[in-house]
Amino acid sequence: MIQRMIQRHYQILNWNVRGLNDGARRDVVQELIRDIGSTIVCLQETKLSMIDQPIIARTLGAKFVNNYTVLPATQTRGGILLAVSEDFFMLSNVSTSNNTITAMITLKADGTERWITVVYEPQSDADKFLFLQELRALASQNRDRWLILGDFNLIY
Repeated sequence: MIQRMIQRHYQILNWNVRGLNDGARRDVVQELIRDIGSTIVCLQETKLSMIDQPIIARTLGAKFVNNYTVLPATQTRGGILLAVSEDFFMLSNVSTSNNTITAMITLKADGTERWITVVYEPQSDADKFLFLQELRALASQNRDRWLILGDFNLIY
């Protein structure tokens, strides 16, 4: 019974939002998070070079304000946001690369740890090769319970 209750809180929203520059878009994201009960949010292509607590509060809601990490956009290209609900998780051991955020997510209820990598992969062929090298380096670290997700533009 307890295990079911714990697993229920892994509600992941993974979305290429194609920009959070507009207040109306931020409101749509927050409404979706509320409607589906997201506890882990992974957004790609934020197009924001700076994300602070007021933006998090408006976009994700109050439960995410102190438990997030960002890979800023370069001008208006790219950008990744990873956030977890303070009610259920702790975020730690954050590292970033050119195209990824990797972090440890710890479930507060039982201390279960999982690694997560959120990806926003570039579209140019030269950058794709570098991106695959980044992934290879991450995979070589032999992480237990590792989830990798995001926006992979490898087919373009």
